[in-house]
Amino acid sequence: MAAIGDRLFVFGGRGFGKSSFNDLWVYDTARNRWSTPEAAGTAPSARERFCMCVAGTKIIIFGGWDSRRSLRLGDLHVLDTMTMEWRQPHTSGVAPTARRGAACAFYHGQMLVFGGDTGETLNDSFTLDPETWTWTQLNTSGYDPFEGEEEALISAGASFREIVEARLLSSHPIPCERTEGGAIAIDDTLYVLAGYSNRGAFLHDIHELRDSTWFARYYYGTHINGVRNFALAAIGPIVYLFGGENLGLEYTTSNTLYALNTETKTVWTMDSRGAVPTPRAGPMAAAVGERLFVFGGYAGACLDDLYVFDTTTA
Repeated sequence: MAAIGDRLFVFGGRGFGKSSFNDLWVYDTARNRWSTPEAAGTAPSARERFCMCVAGTKIIIFGGWDSRRSLRLGDLHVLDTMTMEWRQPHTSGVAPTARRGAACAFYHGQMLVFGGDTGETLNDSFTLDPETWTWTQLNTSGYDPFEGEEEALISAGASFREIVEARLLSSHPIPCERTEGGAIAIDDTLYVLAGYSNRGAFLHDIHELRDSTWFARYYYGTHINGVRNFALAAIGPIVYLFGGENLGLEYTTSNTLYALNTETKTVWTMDSRGAVPTPRAGPMAAAVGERLFVFGGYAGACLDDLYVFDTTTA
């Protein structure tokens, strides 16, 4: 789901009958109304687990999994929301291979694609320039900042266990291979969170990319359970993570809403009130102003409900 102005755009995904869609829906948050606008051009084929990124008034869609779940996709489509027209721009450079479950965000004026599943799970990074439609594979490195972080932990009264956990985290600054994680950009930093690793682990880590260097910071507060296939959105410096799939003693879905303050490096769970969404995997989220919108997901059946969380009254 993508937010442009007061509108939320929903494309494709997996629905009832275990088939995927390529329909386009728009929700006007000011008028509280859904519509199915006609768009010129050729829409992307039906798919799920694709990348969806906002670049100004354009929505970029990359990759995904086809309706039969037999083919990973590597095509690129752009929707101009001003003219309501689909097109497939000709791209150059080194493009990511076809994949599903990659994470993406609009970072430094470009679409950044991280990781995903090509048949093997990856942790590579690519950027796409929306002006020239040029792909570039990033050469990244990692930085271990623990010496300074240890001093901050001690000053904050951290326990020995917290210091050991931070030490282990900081020594692995580059995110491991993963699919179905999340990525979001705030100012000059890209954040990659959680997902499902190439070793079959449900991840709960948080990594930061600035320029071409990865950092792994320790976040104080509530522990995030290992989770994949969740919703992610940001309002100011706060990243909100909702729902997803967890794996403990047995498979479960979640309706926990985590809030991560990227300035203070703290995380907590929101004490939600009102009509709280049921636990679900694969929800979508986007922010409009100070409000967080959550749509759909899967909880034994596909869901088409829409919720709004007002962060000003939380």
